[in-house]
Amino acid sequence: MVQGNALTKIDGDGTPIVFSEWQLLPIVGNIKHQKVQRLEYTFQDILDGREETQGVLTHKDSEEFDLFDFLDEDYNTKEEKKMLRKPYAPCANYSSL
Repeated sequence: MVQGNALTKIDGDGTPIVFSEWQLLPIVGNIKHQKVQRLEYTFQDILDGREETQGVLTHKDSEEFDLFDFLDEDYNTKEEKKMLRKPYAPCANYSSL
């Protein structure tokens, strides 16, 4: 998502508004993850109709996040299971009716 002034073509920091183009790179060899290439273009370049601008290649190392990092350290799943259990009345025996 990009935020800025479309009339001046700059963002709140005074730098040009930049859009990213993402492209999947071809799978090479026996890799686990497919790589993605990111090219950046300024809003002015897009408005000027420059179809082939240089763009800026950016590279960031991938990171793995733990799905449960948001949980508190003192989180107790046993207590949660106790709270989820609700006592139900036994079903009536309809065969004797």
